[in-house]
Amino acid sequence: MLNLYREGSLVSSYTTLLDGFYRFENLAPGNYALIEIDPPGYVSTTPSNYMVPVVAGMIHIINFGDRLADTPTPTITPTPTLPRQAVLPILLKRY
Repeated sequence: MLNLYREGSLVSSYTTLLDGFYRFENLAPGNYALIEIDPPGYVSTTPSNYMVPVVAGMIHIINFGDRLADTPTPTITPTPTLPRQAVLPILLKRY
């Protein structure tokens, strides 16, 4: 998902399809912040936000990169075992 802000206010949101293409059109001139929100299970490989100065007739091409997040490898935790001890009553008898 991409969010476009101008002066701190959300101007537009766009959810890309599988092809990843997006376009914001008919924007008034000014400075905008374009912020990408990673899909669940993904992490960014590029910056997630850009400041974009919009001027009439200008085209900006900004590509965002994402990859699947690493899945932690489970580690086997040994089951704690108590030390084995045997306490035997010893009865000493004198003969």
